[in-house]
Amino acid sequence: MISFLDNHNKLRVLTYHRIIDPTDDFIQHRGVISAIPENFERQVKFLVKNYNLISFDHLKQAVNAEIRLPKRPLIITFDDGYKDNYTNAFPILQKYGASATFFLTTGFLDGCNTPWWDGLARALQKTTIPKVNLGILGKYSLNSPKDKLLTISMVNRKLKNMDDTERIQKIEWIKSKLGINTQENDRYNQFMSWDNIMEMDKEGMQFGAHTVTHCNLTKESIKVAKREIIESKKRIEEKLKKDIVAFCYPYGYKKYLNQDIIALLRKSGIFCAVSTDLGINTLNDKLNLYTLKRIGIDYQDSFSKFKMKLNEFAINFYLNIRKGDYL
Repeated sequence: MISFLDNHNKLRVLTYHRIIDPTDDFIQHRGVISAIPENFERQVKFLVKNYNLISFDHLKQAVNAEIRLPKRPLIITFDDGYKDNYTNAFPILQKYGASATFFLTTGFLDGCNTPWWDGLARALQKTTIPKVNLGILGKYSLNSPKDKLLTISMVNRKLKNMDDTERIQKIEWIKSKLGINTQENDRYNQFMSWDNIMEMDKEGMQFGAHTVTHCNLTKESIKVAKREIIESKKRIEEKLKKDIVAFCYPYGYKKYLNQDIIALLRKSGIFCAVSTDLGINTLNDKLNLYTLKRIGIDYQDSFSKFKMKLNEFAINFYLNIRKGDYL
C-alpha cells in the first residue's frame, strides 16, 4: 500500500544510454546515443533546478512509510553500463550534485558478452565491400559512413524482433557476407570497469541489474530467465557490498514482459523494475512497481523537445494521438 503518497504527485524516470558526440564518421548504432556531453550538462542543470532527484532506494523507503518523497521527484537512469557513463556523464552529475541509477548488464562489464548491435556495427565499420545483399533483410550500399549508419539502423530494426538464438545466427551470417572473420574477437573497451563502478558508488551513484547477457527474458526458459536475473543481481551485490533493489528489463516494452518474469523478480528480492514504455508514474495505490514507465532521451532532441518530454500533458497528448484517441 502506498496511499500515504500524495495522489497528485508524479514520478518521472528518464532513460539514457550513451553520452558521446556522434561525429559523422563514427560508425555505431546511434539508437543508444542519448546526448552529447554539452547537451547532457544543460539537461542535468535544468533537472537539478526544477526537480528533486531521488533514487529507487528512496522510492522503496517511501513505500515502506520510512520517508516521504519530495514534490516533483525524478530519477535519472542509464542502461547497459557503457564506458562513457563514467568518462562523460559521471563528472557532469558530480558537478551539479546530481545522482543517477546505472543498470548494468554484467556480462558486458566482465567481457563475457558483446552487445549484438555493437557487434553488427563493428562489422560494418570494418568491411571494405561497397554493397551487400542480405536477402530478406534488404540490399544496402556501404560506400560511405552515412550509408553504413543507415544500414545499421535498418538492419537493427529487423533483428530486434528476432529471438536471441536466431539473431545471433543471423549476425554471424551477416558478418560472413561482409567479409568479416566471424571468429575474430570483436570485444573492445567500451564498457565500464568494476573499479569505475565502485568509485561511482562511493560518490553517491546507484546501480541496478539489467541481466547478464541482455537477453529477452520472455523468450527464454524460466530456468534461464531466473539465472539471468539472480546472477546479475548477485554479481553487483558482491562487488558493491549492498542490496540491489531495482531491475531494468532488456527490450523493456510491455510485449517483452509477463507475470512469470515479474514473479521471478519478486522472489529474487527485486523491489521494482523499469520498462521502456513511455509515461509518467502516478504515485498512488494503483502504481505497479514492476512496470514503471520511463521517458527516453535521444541525442537529436533539442533542449525545447527535452523539456517537452517532461511535460505530462505533452506525453498524454502524444500517447492519445498514437492510439487514435485524439478526435
